[in-house]
Amino acid sequence: MYSLKNDTHKSFWEKLQKDSPNFRKPVIYKNILSKPDKAISAVYSVIKALCEVPAIRDLLSIRLYIDGKSCIPNDFLKNENTPYIGEDLDSWGKRIFKSREFCLIIARASRCSEEIARATAMFFEHFCMRFLPEEISQDIHIYLGNYSATPFGVHVDRAGVNILHFHLGPETKSMFLWEKKSFEQLVKAGKNYYGDLSSLPKINETFCLESGDVFFLPAADYYHVGKNTGFSIALTLGFYLESANTHLKRAVKSGGKYTNEHLPEQDEREQALSSIDRLALHYSHKKASNAYFPKPAHLFSQNTIKLSKTICVVRPFFIIVHQEYDKLYLYARGRLVDKSLPLSFLPIIESINEGGDVDVSTSLWEGHTEVIRQLLHYQAIETVEP
Repeated sequence: MYSLKNDTHKSFWEKLQKDSPNFRKPVIYKNILSKPDKAISAVYSVIKALCEVPAIRDLLSIRLYIDGKSCIPNDFLKNENTPYIGEDLDSWGKRIFKSREFCLIIARASRCSEEIARATAMFFEHFCMRFLPEEISQDIHIYLGNYSATPFGVHVDRAGVNILHFHLGPETKSMFLWEKKSFEQLVKAGKNYYGDLSSLPKINETFCLESGDVFFLPAADYYHVGKNTGFSIALTLGFYLESANTHLKRAVKSGGKYTNEHLPEQDEREQALSSIDRLALHYSHKKASNAYFPKPAHLFSQNTIKLSKTICVVRPFFIIVHQEYDKLYLYARGRLVDKSLPLSFLPIIESINEGGDVDVSTSLWEGHTEVIRQLLHYQAIETVEP
């Protein structure tokens, strides 16, 4: 999906770090995606799933704008509006939204598309391996529509956010950028601007994105807005460095026990701090097992799971092992496996992570079938056919 014509994923990240020191300079790479049609096919599958499976719509953060106004996505993403077989997404949009302009934004697409999740994790792994899980996160969004301009106006993202925009076309998009300081001399800091662009400070830079281009945007350093010439599709990979404080807040929120609004009493403080430390470690393990995606994928019915004699890990993900006393606790694809394992399984899990095929029909696994079933259900491992 992210195959590059003349670069490996590793060499791409090395080039980007050279072309954009400290990730502070916008850069465009022209016509470097070798298989944009494969990515478009994955987006089509996501739209189809959103129309057919209500549980997936409830799982994701979806925004829909029609003629510039925010609308309820579920009013349009429903079973009777599923794309027809052979219908491209431009034609689907015209059928559903008629002559109106629309912009559909699907956040955290990795949660509903295994194809997108695996491809994005594979692309990102050469960059993220230099960071600890508490230092960085990533997520992938889908933008599609025939909207003439970004419906939420000229805007700047929160501190630390960087965007890789994979433009899939078919039509072009222009990105207009303003240096943050000069923009905020005219417009209140952090406030979106919806007016005439000609009344703004001089545009610092303009980038024309065509099908197959990849555009890097330091989204927290520049106010920006996009303008389309027609229908287009894009995948945007957002990656952001997290402060220790941000990581801790997210860990506490994911744990659900303590929040900023309800701090423990003083005599409970020592025990609470211990609990918060454990939540932070727990959250780090979940992210590390999920290729730095902060949220796990949607789980489909376990009825489709078939046990097999041999299994292997799903690349590029890893099973994270946490040892407490004489037990091993496994984290897989952003989730903690319910059952623990004895220490004797440590070499086996290491072998799985190394990419080896593991025979789970031996007596060693007797009584631990539920662990295998959960790992398969979480899509951390897959069966190997003889």
